[in-house]
Amino acid sequence: MAGESIIREPTESEKQNFVDIMKPSYDTNFIKEMRKKEFEYAKKYQPFCRRCCKLDFEDAVAQLKLNITRFRGQNKVDSLVNIGSMDKYADKKRFELLMESEANDQIVVAGRREPRVVGWHVDYKCNVRGCNITVDMPLDVYDKWKGIKPADKK
Repeated sequence: MAGESIIREPTESEKQNFVDIMKPSYDTNFIKEMRKKEFEYAKKYQPFCRRCCKLDFEDAVAQLKLNITRFRGQNKVDSLVNIGSMDKYADKKRFELLMESEANDQIVVAGRREPRVVGWHVDYKCNVRGCNITVDMPLDVYDKWKGIKPADKK
C-alpha cells in the first residue's frame, strides 16, 4: 500500500466538464494585492476602505463582461481589469472621523479583575459609500497621533 496514489489523470470525456478548483480564479491576484495594500496601511494605523476597493473591482469586472465581445481572443480577465492605484482607498479626504473610544482589557490584581486601557479604537466613515472602518491603535501611537506628550498625560 505504501507508495500508491489515489490520484489519477482524468479521461478525455471527464475533462470536457472538468473545472480545476486548484487553478487561481480571476480575482486571486487582485485580492493578494488588496491585502498587501491593506496591511501596509494597517501598519501605519491608517484607514483603508477594503469594501470600496472590492466593489470597484467587481464593478470593473461586470463592465468587462458587458463589453467582452470587443475583446475577442483575450480571456485573461485580470489583465483587462484595472481600477487604478489602490492608494486612493486610503486617502485622508475619503474618510470622516466618527468616534474615538478606549480599548480596554482586564487584568487580575490581587484576585480581582480590573479594567486597563490598552489602546484606542478610532472609527471612520467612508464618504464614498458610507463604509465604517475601525482602526485600533496602541496607546503610544494614539498619543503621538493626537500630539500628546508623556508629560502632558497626568
